Amino acid sequence: MTPGVGSPQAEPRPRTRRHWPIRFSSPPGALRQYLEVLAMLVLRDRVRIEASSKCQLRCPICPTATGVNRHGSVGWGNLSIDALRQFVDAHPGIRKIELSNWGEIFLNPELKEIIEYAHQMGVKLTGDNGVNFNVVNDEVLEALVRHKFTSLTISIDGASNETYQVYRKGGDLDRVIGNIERLNTFKEKYGSRLPRLIWQFVIFGHNEHELPLARALAKQLGMSFRSKLSADHWDRSYAPVRDADFVRTQSGLGVASREEFRERYGRDYKLPCQQLWLSPQINWDGKLLGCCENIWGDYGNVFESGLNSCIRSERYVYTKKMLLGQAEPRSDLPCFNCSFYRNRSLLRFFNANRAKRLLRFVFQAHVLRGNTALDSIVDIARSAQLSKDLVRFVRELPVALIHAA
Repeated sequence: MTPGVGSPQAEPRPRTRRHWPIRFSSPPGALRQYLEVLAMLVLRDRVRIEASSKCQLRCPICPTATGVNRHGSVGWGNLSIDALRQFVDAHPGIRKIELSNWGEIFLNPELKEIIEYAHQMGVKLTGDNGVNFNVVNDEVLEALVRHKFTSLTISIDGASNETYQVYRKGGDLDRVIGNIERLNTFKEKYGSRLPRLIWQFVIFGHNEHELPLARALAKQLGMSFRSKLSADHWDRSYAPVRDADFVRTQSGLGVASREEFRERYGRDYKLPCQQLWLSPQINWDGKLLGCCENIWGDYGNVFESGLNSCIRSERYVYTKKMLLGQAEPRSDLPCFNCSFYRNRSLLRFFNANRAKRLLRFVFQAHVLRGNTALDSIVDIARSAQLSKDLVRFVRELPVALIHAA
């Protein structure tokens, strides 16, 4: 029995969800998301910096747990408060930082100081790639609330300890739930809604039956619920779903596997390639990885050379051209080894419909002229014979966004 939480009743079947990166599901939604992406490209106000690549769990197919990442570009270590201070001070335009990637951010002994300094400097922090939340002390829990940590996505793949521990080996669901309840106590104490909490349930054959109960338990804990399809590019054979129809309905995803997602939507379930433009991934030691999937190489060291220098390097710019299909593959670049690149994930996404092709123009413009991307967006839109009203809109919007910021 989970501490302090009664036996939840299964929630009604969820509605099927749409999917990030960029949905373009209806004209209002398409416009809103187009504006969001355009603002991210123009303002360039967010990055991803891994707080810790270390993890205490032994999840069977995770590259961190299997030891693969220790010997590659990611390595084994923690982001230091000194490095974070130096980065934030040198890049005043950065307003949002995602701290989680391959490891568990709460294993960083300086996390409390990192949270405090980011808040002091007006930088919003998230942990939405995922945390396991097995080990966290009260000082850090209180800091999350006091210093307005924006959101935490907690990976909980089961509603019972027995099921949870099949994949999260070394973890303890009762301890995780206890930590969530202690965090909620601090939120009540300070009258804060932050951090927002998301229960992330990675679907396997051994845990699919607990989807309804997990959703109900998340609701009791004041968390939103997000089901996630397991990664088939790590090990396609590990614990496939057993009841596909049940997963399609109870997950809210409408599909039971990433392969089925690709068949239904014509694109990949995840699109990490976009991060090279929208929120570049930086390793704990400063290496610019570009995206959260990269374990094969880097594009220089941001802590030594600065972010702008690294993202303007020949290797980084050429990689973007590769991803857009504008340059031939190069084996010396990390993406050459990645299944997302080999599957042309970014191109398939852009080619899905007219609205997404418009977004491709924006990404191309950013590669062509970097800081003067706005003019390139307008030029490419004109060459594509888009309407004059749209061209005027694209030109004027970012100026308003910059002033609003």
